[in-house]
Formats: sequence, C-alpha cells, structure tokens
Amino acid sequence: MELMRRILRFVFVGGINTLIDVGVFNLLILIFGFVGNVWLAIFNTISVSCAIINSYFMNRKWTFQNKNKPNGFEFFNFVGISAVGCLINTGIVYFGLFLLPLFGISELLGVNVLKIVATIGSMLWNYIGYSWLYRI
Repeated sequence: MELMRRILRFVFVGGINTLIDVGVFNLLILIFGFVGNVWLAIFNTISVSCAIINSYFMNRKWTFQNKNKPNGFEFFNFVGISAVGCLINTGIVYFGLFLLPLFGISELLGVNVLKIVATIGSMLWNYIGYSWLYRI
C-alpha cells in the first residue's frame, strides 16, 4: 500500500514537473524563436533544470517523506541522478529532431511530442534513482 501511495505521489509530482518543464521549454522557444539545432538542447536543459529544482523539494518532503535534515551527500546524489535524467531527456529531444521530417508534422508539434517521450524516459530513470537515494 505504501509503495502504491509513493508511486502515485511521484506521478503527481512528475505531472507538476512536466508542466514546469514543458512550459519553460515552450516559453523559451516563443521568446527566442529558435526551434532546432543546439538551441533546442540548451532550452531543454534549462527547462529540465527548473523542473529538477521543484522535484527536489516536492519529492523529498512529500513523495518520499524524508524528515532528515538535508545534507551534502543527499543533495550531491540527487543532482547526479537528475543530471543523468537531464541527459536522457535532452538526448531524446535532440536526436529525435532528426526523425521529425519522417513524420511530416510541424516542428513545434514534433518537439513537444519528443518532449513528452523524453519526459517519460527520464522519469523512469529518476524514480529508480530517487527510490535508491531515499532508502539510504
């Protein structure tokens, strides 16, 4: 029962993080007008980083209910796990760009579809990593 509650909380927090991530990502595209190439990877890294900051606080306090005082070891490991998640996310978005022309959809729609696929991929990694971290 506790595992199911933790998973549901993680999914809820993930939904909030996804809104932050996709919102910042699209805001950067809207402001700067760049879709594609290295700019997309930069925008993705910035948006994922915003979601990671939110994720640290929400998952620590609510999902995994860690009542211990934050320490350097925990934060260092959280950042490491999240950095790998960010690389997975950015890699899927960046390399997925090369496949978009095969589907004949608009670039903006395509990058948002890639963003959702990337979010699912990195979320799986993050759940496994955070579960390990908060059991230590």
